Amino acid sequence: MRTGELLIEEGLIKDEDIRMALEIQERHNREKIAPLIGGILCQWNMVTPFDLFYTLHKHGKLLRVGDILMRDGKVTASQLDEALSFQNETSKPFGEILVEKKFTAEPDLYHALARQGNIPFMTLNDFCYKEGDVNILSHFTGFDFVSEKKIIPLEYCYDTLTVAILKPHDMSELASLAFKSVMFRIKCVLIPKERHQALFNAFWDVKTVAFPVTGAESFSKKMPVIVIHDPDSEIVKIDAMYHRYTMMKTAPGQIENESNSLLFREFIRENHERIRNQFKCSQVSYQLEKKDEKVLIQAFPVTN
Repeated sequence: MRTGELLIEEGLIKDEDIRMALEIQERHNREKIAPLIGGILCQWNMVTPFDLFYTLHKHGKLLRVGDILMRDGKVTASQLDEALSFQNETSKPFGEILVEKKFTAEPDLYHALARQGNIPFMTLNDFCYKEGDVNILSHFTGFDFVSEKKIIPLEYCYDTLTVAILKPHDMSELASLAFKSVMFRIKCVLIPKERHQALFNAFWDVKTVAFPVTGAESFSKKMPVIVIHDPDSEIVKIDAMYHRYTMMKTAPGQIENESNSLLFREFIRENHERIRNQFKCSQVSYQLEKKDEKVLIQAFPVTN
């Protein structure tokens, strides 16, 4: 099955989304490197890189980094074969072998990895944690998760947690975060190995400083997660909330049907209108919390 068909089967997109992506791809066909369907879907926010990667990985359809590099003219087929033979003998990472043997440049490798995961590649040379950042970010991931998975939280802004990863396959480790009591979207950036190690060390160095820590439960009740101004024009946000809701509510792999998704949209519309009229506000914030095997939807007026 093709990428679009798999995403439809998983209930992540609809037929019209694929038609739109194909039209966009057709307009770019004359370019030297035409965008892939998955990349287009991510670029236009029809699907998240996390969901796309998870689906392709689940069905064994992920593009290999070597194929991406060869498609871009960065390596030859014979170089890939030689690197693969060497990997079988040494068990070294494939990309590391390509760079060591000077078959490809390190920046080209990182850009290929980023394209595999449909996520941005960033050096983050100027990034540093500010006072209190680490304790706040740890409420979303936990220190054990960072230590074990080597996935580094960088920033939480509105409803999005940004994390740094070393390779696209690290995204498969993020599924467990979706089941936390706080509902949020996850954005990944790929960073170089040296910078990843430096940020990992910095995260733990800052952790040892005694900043005030707010309890995770009270923090989640204070943090607005999804802020909606106009439900009719912010369907993407509502669908993202519904997606997280079903992930917290159902067993992994289960898919809620489309009619339930439409009912959820209508519920949010009615709830939004009621709160807006009652509190004379223009925006409403929503958050999810799993409690006693139930998923609670909490809504608060945004008055400022």
